[in-house]
Amino acid sequence: MPYPDILEGYRANPKNKYGATDRMETLPTRFDPKVIETYTRAAAAGTKYGVPVLSPKQLANMALHEGREDFGMNENGIDYNNKRQVELSRQLQRDGHDEEAANFAAALMGKNEMAQRLNKPLTVLWNGYGKQAEKYSKDSAIESYAADHPKNQPFVEFIDEHYNSALPVEKMPFDPGPQTTFKHGGVVKPLKGSHKLI
Repeated sequence: MPYPDILEGYRANPKNKYGATDRMETLPTRFDPKVIETYTRAAAAGTKYGVPVLSPKQLANMALHEGREDFGMNENGIDYNNKRQVELSRQLQRDGHDEEAANFAAALMGKNEMAQRLNKPLTVLWNGYGKQAEKYSKDSAIESYAADHPKNQPFVEFIDEHYNSALPVEKMPFDPGPQTTFKHGGVVKPLKGSHKLI
C-alpha cells in the first residue's frame, strides 16, 4: 500500500453518540503514520528479547482506545530502575530503533511481566494502577471491536505490514548485563564466564 501522509482510524463509540449508527465515531482520528510505524517495528523487533507478541489488531485497538499514535505510552511507561527494561531499550537503539520507540517496546515487556505476576490483563497495567486502571481495561475491552470494523481496515493493514515485516525469525539470547548476587556471606560477580567469591 502507498505510504500515507496521514493515517486515519475510527474510534469505538459504544453508545452511538452524536448521531452514530454503527457504534463507531462518525469522524476519524488522525495519526502520524511515521510514529505508528516506528513504534510497531520496535515492538516487533523486541519480541526476540522478551517483548510480548501482539497481534496487529491488539496494537490497533491500543492506539484507537488512546487516540494517540504513541499507543498511550507515558513518560513513566518504562521503569528506569528495572535493568532489563533499560538494557532492552538500549539494545533496540543499538539495533537502529529510535529512543522513544525502544522505550515503548521496553515498557510493553515490563508491563506484561508485571501483568503476568499479578495475573491481570496487560491493559490493566498499561496506563496506571487501582480503580482507574481497572476502568481503563474494562473500557478497552468494550471498545475492542473497533479494529474489526471495516472502516479501520486500512489502519489495521498499515500496522500489520510494519509489525509483521519486523518480527524476528527466532528469539535471541538477551543479556541484561552483570548483576550482583550474594552467596555464603560474600558477593559473587560474573567475570567473563567465571565467578569469584570476594
